[in-house]
Formats: sequence, C-alpha cells, structure tokens
Amino acid sequence: MTVDLGGLHGLASAPLQILLMETQARVDLDGSASHFEHGVRLIRESAGLEMGSQLQIEFDPSYQQLVLHRLDVWRDGVRLDRLPTLKVDLLQRESQLEQQMLDGRVTASVVLADIRVGDRIEWSYTLHGDNPVFAGRFVDDDVLFSVRGPTAVARYRLLAPVDRVMTIQAANDRHEVHTSVKEGWRETLITRRNVPVMTFDPTVPRAYRLADFIHVSEFPDWAAVADWADREFAVAKTPSALVKKTVDELREPGMSDEALVLRLLVFVQRDIRYFGTEVGVSSHRPAPPDKVLQQRFGDCKDKVTLLSAMLAVAGIEATPVLVSTGLREAIRDQLPATPRAFDHVIVDVRLGERHFLLDATRSMQTGPLADRVVRGLGWGLPAKVGTTALVAIDPAHDDLRVEEEDTIRVGSFLEDPQFDVKLVMHGDTAEAFRSWRASMSDAEIARQLAAVWAEAYTGLSMDGNIQMQDIPDHNALDIRLHGQFHPYLELQNKSTLRADIALVNLINVLRLPDQSPRSKPLQLAQPGIYRHRVRHEFPESVFQKKSTLRFDETTKNLDFHLRGETEGLQSWVEGEIRIKSSTLAAEDWSAHREMLMRLWPKLKLNLSLSAFRKDGIDKVTAQLRQLEQKDAGTRAKGEPTSTKTQGKAHVGLIMTAAALAGGRLNPAQQADVLAEQAEMQEWLIESDAVKASLTQALQLNPALKAAYVLQARHAQLNGDADRAVELATQAMRFESIRADLYSIRAAAHFMAGHPSQARDDYLEVMRLDAHETERGYAPLLWWLAHRRMGAPLGEALPVTMQKAAESSAWPWPVMRMLQGKISREQAEQAAKVDPDERRERLCELYFYVGEQALIQGDLAQARWAFERSMATGVTEYFEYRWSALRLKALSAKDRL
Repeated sequence: MTVDLGGLHGLASAPLQILLMETQARVDLDGSASHFEHGVRLIRESAGLEMGSQLQIEFDPSYQQLVLHRLDVWRDGVRLDRLPTLKVDLLQRESQLEQQMLDGRVTASVVLADIRVGDRIEWSYTLHGDNPVFAGRFVDDDVLFSVRGPTAVARYRLLAPVDRVMTIQAANDRHEVHTSVKEGWRETLITRRNVPVMTFDPTVPRAYRLADFIHVSEFPDWAAVADWADREFAVAKTPSALVKKTVDELREPGMSDEALVLRLLVFVQRDIRYFGTEVGVSSHRPAPPDKVLQQRFGDCKDKVTLLSAMLAVAGIEATPVLVSTGLREAIRDQLPATPRAFDHVIVDVRLGERHFLLDATRSMQTGPLADRVVRGLGWGLPAKVGTTALVAIDPAHDDLRVEEEDTIRVGSFLEDPQFDVKLVMHGDTAEAFRSWRASMSDAEIARQLAAVWAEAYTGLSMDGNIQMQDIPDHNALDIRLHGQFHPYLELQNKSTLRADIALVNLINVLRLPDQSPRSKPLQLAQPGIYRHRVRHEFPESVFQKKSTLRFDETTKNLDFHLRGETEGLQSWVEGEIRIKSSTLAAEDWSAHREMLMRLWPKLKLNLSLSAFRKDGIDKVTAQLRQLEQKDAGTRAKGEPTSTKTQGKAHVGLIMTAAALAGGRLNPAQQADVLAEQAEMQEWLIESDAVKASLTQALQLNPALKAAYVLQARHAQLNGDADRAVELATQAMRFESIRADLYSIRAAAHFMAGHPSQARDDYLEVMRLDAHETERGYAPLLWWLAHRRMGAPLGEALPVTMQKAAESSAWPWPVMRMLQGKISREQAEQAAKVDPDERRERLCELYFYVGEQALIQGDLAQARWAFERSMATGVTEYFEYRWSALRLKALSAKDRL
C-alpha cells in the first residue's frame, strides 16, 4: 500500500534518517496473526554508515516464521536488489542472560556491503505466527519512534475481522488514529510524523514513556485477563506426590501456619535459584511444580506456582498476583486490559483474616514473615476466577529504608578526630545491598562507600575496613565503617572552630538533575523513610549553653524534618525524609526545585565552637575592654590614634594569644595562627616577636608557605637585603606564592641599590599577577628602578602599564607626579580626597617624593620627605619602614 511521506522536509538533520517505519499487523479469521514490517533509511553522513547498514530482526522460532520480501539499496535513483545475494546470520544472543533469563529469541542479522553516503535502504519482511499462550486472543505492543535517528513517518496498521473486538491505546497528543470498516474487516491506522530520535532519560518515570507506545488487546477487561491467568496457574492447585513429600520434609511437628509459610517461602527463595526459560508459551506459562523442584531453578511465575502448590498441601490459601515493577500505579490508568501489562508475579497468602503479599524471587530477604511483605507496587491482578478489577497494593511510603548514624569523636584537640559510621539498610534496600555484596569483595564495597563520604567531607580518610551483619529477626543489614579526619575543625577569624556536617544519606536521596524548566515528570527516590543523624563528641565542655535546631517542610511528594541540639560535650543533628510518591509531575517541578533550594543548606550544615576555653573568653573580654579604654583616652587627649590596621593588629594579637592558649588547635592550625600573629607583629614593628612567632610556626609546620613569605619580608623590611633575596629565592619552590616572593626580592634589590635586578623582578611580578599592574605599586617601583638606571623623566610607560596609568584611582596620581605631569602639591591634594585613607596615602606619597629627591641628588628634600612619611605613624606600610631605612642610611652618610 502507498505511504504518504508528507512532512519529510521538516525532518531533523542527522547522520541517519528514518524515512519510513511501518508495521502492519493482521489477524485472520482462523485466529492466526502476522506482522509485516516495511522501512526506509537515508544515510546522510559517514557517521550513519555503521548503524544504517545493519538490519536486525528479532523473533521467536518456537511460534514465528520469518519471510524476507525485499532488501533494496537506492543509489542515484537506481534500485539495487540485494536480496538474491543476501547473507543472513541467525544469532541467539539472549539479551536477558544477565538477568538470569533465557527467552529463546533469535536475531536475524544482516550487514550490507558497499553502502555509501546518500544511499536509501529499503526492506520489508513478515513474521508469521503469534504466541499461543494467549489462547487465541491477540495482544500487541509497538512504538513509533527509532533510537537510530529521527523518523519522517512512523505507522502502525491493524487489520482484523470486525467481530474480533480490539482495545487500542495510543496517546492522542502524539498519534493520529483513523479507523475504517470495509467488507467485514476493520482497519486501524496510527501515524506519527517528524518523530525525534528516541533518547533514554533515566530521570523520567517509565510510566511517562508509555505515551510513546501503542497497546492492542483482545482481552475485553481485567476479568478476562484474570480468568486467563487462573488457567495458566491452575497447575498449582493439584499438588503432586513430590510436592507433598517436600512439604512434609520441611514441616516440623507443632509448627504454626505462619511459621510454615515462612519455612516454605525461604525454601523457594533460596533453594530454587532464579533462572527463567521463557521460550514460546513459557513467556507467560509457569513450569509444573514437579519440574521446578527437580531442576531446582525457575523464574518468578515458576517459583510462585511451586510455592502456591506447597501451600495448597498445607491447606493454606494462596493466589498468584500479577504486578508491574516498572509501571506500578500507572498500570491502572494507562493500559488496556492485557497480560503484557505485567512483568512480575507475587503471591497473596491468606492466614485467617490476614493477608501476606510475598515475593518468591527475593532470595536475599531475611527476618519474619511480616518483614517480607511486598508493598509499593501500586496495583496487582489476582490470578483468580471472579476477579473483576485490579486491586490496590499497600504503599511503601511508611517503610523505613535507610538509617545512618555518624559519630565524630574528638578525643583530643591535638589529634585527628575519629569518624564512625553505622549504616542500617531495611527491607528491599537491604536486599539490594546483599546482592551487591555477593558480586564484589568487601574491600571494593568499602572503597565505593568511602567515596560517598569523601565527596562530602574534605580531609576524611576511611581505613578500608567494613563490617556487615544481618540484624536478627529483621530484614535489615547493619554496616559499620571507620575513618579519620585530617584535618576536620577549621579555624575561622582566630576565635572560632568550624565543623562541617553532611547528611550524606539524605543528600543522595534528593540529588537532582540540573535542568530547569522541566517538561517531563521526574523519577524520585523510592518511597519510604530515610534518616541520618550526625553526633559530635568532644573531650571537654565546648558549648556554654544549650541550643536547639528545628525545621520542617511538607510538600505533595515528601516530608522533611530536621532536629538538632548542642550542649556541654556533645551535639547532634538528625534529618528525616519521607518520600510519599516516586513521581513528580512536570508542572510541580519549579515548586519542588524551589523547595529543594530551601532544603539544601539544611543538609550541609556547620557546627561552630569557640577556640577559647571559658577562662580564655573572660580574659579576652577584659583585654578588649582595656584596649578600648586606652584608645578612648588617647582620643580625649587629642593624640594620634592607631590606624585601622594597627587597631586590627592589637585586637588580633589578643585573639591569637587566646587561641594559642586555648589548647584546641592542632599543630597545623597553631602554625597558621602563629604566622598570622607574626604578620600583625610586623605591622607594629615588634621585630623580636616576629622572629619568635615564625620560628615556632615553621617548627610546627615546615611546609607553611605563608611563614616563608613573612620571613623574607621581615628581612627585607629590616634592611637585610641579602637575607631577603636568599629567603625569597629559596621559597620560590612554592608555585602558588611566587608573585609575592618576586615582589619581596624586587624590594630587597631596590632598597639595596640594585635597580636592574629590581626592575626585572617587578616585571615578573606583573607578569605573574596582572592585578599587580592595576594596583599600581609594582609599576611605581619599577619606574623608580628604571629612573635609577638613567631613564629620562619624559620616557613613556610600557604599553602594559599605559591603560592602568590613565586611572584617577590611588596611587596613580603618584605616578603622574613622578613623571612630572603634576606637582607634589597636586599629589598631596589627591591623597587627601578620602579622609579615611589620608594618613596612609600621605605615608606612601612622601616616601615616593623622597625617592624622587634621591634620584635628583637633593638629599635635604629626601630627608624632609622621609621624615614626613614616618610622621604619619603608619607603621604597617612598607613605605614607612623603607623611609626609616633611608633616613638611617642618610644619617650614616652625614656622619661620614
């Protein structure tokens, strides 16, 4: 029949395009069925050659026969018939073998030779035969899309006698459906045009993808499917002698019915290994219980049939229940009544008024019968005559899935904290973990779990050991791991230790794809309850008063609760997430994402504690009060007060002394604090204290980069140029601080009277850190070194500095003064523009005025300028320290 390829011009460009994908299903009067397949591909680019030149036809030879009709290659308008020379390889791949399933299906594989870009490949074939397991009723599924490329026209055609009533489901928003009746035959045409290539998105629920499927069923309702299933499982109703003998061997005297059910369930779960042979009618028809017992393997339907037969021997009612592990709740609304809706079978066992839905395939289950009940599968169909509708299966949103408790023990503030994990898996989560354990070594499991915590905690190292044991009388698994932090407590602001808290278990539950907005529903985590508690234990009381934490959030899909408390030696925080539904509708995505943005900070928290002991806090408070009173007295007398930086140094030295005396810092943190202390001591020109602090810091941490920089800077600021150059050069092995060290070395060369070396080092500073050019100080000193080497006053700046030099920001007015473009008085006015920075800028300006005077040979002007610089009292600026060195040198010259 003719196919309209209208819409081809709107087809998305791709290496391989599917021009036509057509299935024609025919149901004949005698009940036989066949499927005619017709397709056309266009290879547009070389990337499509491999996929486009292969044709694979899968069929079940136990009831189907393959007939090839044509295989043509159209090239430049000429038809090349490849059918006469066709080589077909029949492959039995068993694609489900990893899932312990043999379906007996065969793949007819064709690889075409001499296929070129621009070729159209056209083929057609028929599969005669239909699975007899459905007792003459026609059922079918198809998809009108391709994973190989975009499709211009995809069509499904069903031709059947009018008296054979078919229920057809095809989403109206994706398919065109036309039905006509002619001469006793009903024809249904379902078409899609310009279909994008199918890509698999693991975040999309399987039920959503059903809209891309076509479902056909001759079963009028669920009652008819239940009657069919009852006949298929009827073999379980008449137990054989072998089944009775097996039950007798397993039953103990005086055993209760519940205990017997558990014994028989465990036998079928563990002694009958899971392996399916789903060839032909065995796709849906269970093997006889005797056969399953003898071969000691079977799939879900075989195991359920055996268990049902064994329970029948004991006089216990058991009914197979068909379920869909993928569709779950969606099966009720999105499918016509068809046996193909189901991919699994469980059993409903009745003990008096109690029902137990049990799964005979879950070999990793442990615990009592109540812990083994199946929940969360949405809807099921009991395989029992009289069933008229699907029955609801209890939801799983109240099932406890995972509990985690992390304990972080700080045995001593001078030692690395210990990290202990207690992870308890419950229910099918525990079973999945047991299966995982069966497939890999304990060491590999420990390694993979360790990676989860390592992502959340910097400095955490797990020891590689793991302990796993089942919890008696529960379907639960207890897992223990141990690790150590190095480091853990982070020092902040010289007074506070911060500890990270990560509710890793809950983070993994709520992890989302980075996609906004979203047009498709989202697959959430498995419904149930997830808990995570983090405890901290300290060697002494670190929390002076009790504090609590409470946060709650409830949405349509989940509940979140957070609780916490700190008091004395301990703190704890616990989060709980209850997933109520595993599917989030697309229209709820934005609200859900906003909710998660509120939740996310609650899953990665910080715990803060003082670096000071209680007596240290009191001492700091008193010292800060004395310092404040001293500053107030100075202001009252009208005397110069400390600069902001000096005031910061005075406060900082009180804080660092208290932190070092508190005994809560590890050696590396002590070294950091000592280096910070040395820097503040340098600002106040406490030379001996600087040396002592840096010596102690490097004893505690010989690799402390900051200490090497401070050592070199201290030597340079105190006029020991050779020592400064030596220390800076040695420390340049630290790549991340090379710009700082070049700057120190350049300064040492500059003050020692080596302008050439200074100029080269300042250029290197600006090359390593472009921001140094913008700041202006490296260019200023470069210019002065350049002038000392004889450069004329009017020489232009290098191109790399010219743009920055146009800035009116400080200190570029100093550069213009040094180049003779503005006067000293104008530069002074520029320095006084900001009252808050007046002293500091004048300190800088007068130093550069003095340097310019030295270059010009005006020693009196130089001395005046350096004295003015020092008169500002800005001891923390290098210009102050260098002015002192210059004055010392001038005094020595005077004495000579």
